[in-house]
Amino acid sequence: NNQINIHLTLTGGEGVFLEVAGEKRELRAGRALCFQDSFLHMVNHTCHNQVGCGERLSLVVRVLHPEFEASSLAAAKRTDAEGSLEAWSE
Repeated sequence: NNQINIHLTLTGGEGVFLEVAGEKRELRAGRALCFQDSFLHMVNHTCHNQVGCGERLSLVVRVLHPEFEASSLAAAKRTDAEGSLEAWSE
């Protein structure tokens, strides 16, 4: 629950939907969607070989939740998302 995904569609997006925890949003060029990574999420492409379907270019960034504290990892040496935690400090 410590990661936030930021999904910015740079171009395209028509007919492409991001679904998070059952809530569906169409991607739009120049718009960002943010969601907590722990929720079940998927991208669904509904625009197949139709007029107006263009290439989609997105920038996806994963950041730590603003309330994250490294101490919450206890004695963990690594996480699935971040790998080695030796260089981390508060």
